[in-house]
This record gives sequence, C-alpha cells and structure tokens, in this order.
Amino acid sequence: MRALELVLMCVGHHDYEVAKITFNLWYRLSEEVYERDYQPLTDAFKPHIERLIEALARHCQCEPDLIQLPDEDEFFDFRMKVMELIKDVVFIVGSSSVFCQMFATLQADLSWEQTEAALFIMQAVAKNILPEEYEYVPKVVEAILSMPEDSHPAVRKTCILLLGELCEWIERHPECLEASLQNLIRALHDKRLANAAAVA
Repeated sequence: MRALELVLMCVGHHDYEVAKITFNLWYRLSEEVYERDYQPLTDAFKPHIERLIEALARHCQCEPDLIQLPDEDEFFDFRMKVMELIKDVVFIVGSSSVFCQMFATLQADLSWEQTEAALFIMQAVAKNILPEEYEYVPKVVEAILSMPEDSHPAVRKTCILLLGELCEWIERHPECLEASLQNLIRALHDKRLANAAAVA
C-alpha cells in the first residue's frame, strides 16, 4: 500500500502529464482486483480509488479564461483518458458512491471550472446509475434543467452530455422526460452546444 501512496503523490502533482504516467498502473490494478473477485481486497483499495478520483477531478478543471470546451487538443485527450480510467476502476468504489461524492462537491460555492469538472466525473459514471436512484439524480437533473442560459458554455455543454448519459434513468422517470427533451431542443439552436445536444 505504501507504493500506492507514492503513486497517488504523482497523481496529485500539479501537471496532469505526470498524473497520466500512472494510468497504466491503475488499469492493471483494477484488472487484478476484478479477476480476484475478493471483497476484502476490493475494500482495501477503496480509499485509494476515492483519492484517485478526487485528484482526477482537479486535473480535469479547465483554465478559468477558457470560453468553451475544445473538441480536440491535448487536454481534451487527457480528459477522455480520465473518463476511460474512471470507467475501469469505478467498480471498486461503486458508481453511486462517485456520483454522490461529486454531488457533495457541488454543494460548495465553486468556480465554474470546478463545477464543470465535478459534472464531467459524474458523466463518466452516470450510465451505471440505477433507475431506482432517488436521492441525488433527481436533484442533479432538476439543477441541469433549471440552469440559467447565461451559465458558462463549458458547464452547459457538460450538463447536456451528462443528461444524455442519464438517459436510462430519465426514461424510467417520465416526469423529467418532457423538460429534458425541451432542454436538448433549445441547445440544438446554440452553435456552441448543438453537437453535444445531438450526441445526448
């Protein structure tokens, strides 16, 4: 476990390129834990994966002066790799736990880039959220649907993509369906959001 503490120090480095070097180790670790299928082992790694995801959320924060999310650059590629990594390791802590962890983060008074990063991490695990989840998802969906039009375009884009990932949950909750569709239709008319809305 001491070795993992050292790896987490690398993940916590301010340069995301340093964190990226560790990704292969986390993939291998998750494969090993999955194959052994032994709950005490899984539980032993939970705190490390929680800290990993917290650090990744910090690395996924955009620059404050960014006007909108880039569709392709080094940082975009890094964020896609983060999303893949989270999908690989999330079984150790549970998707609902990560969703809840990021939801708790959103309760603070955050900058737009911190908000967007937390929503991005939620997007990575949203497909695995059970349709029966009633504690956090309804609040998140309601917040997305009531988001002001003048919110930062990057936050709005990530919210739209998160809504798309929650499609199974929304399908099982018809009371949200009409408002969700209206939200996506409005986004289609905004050139900054149209691609995200079409994907969602």
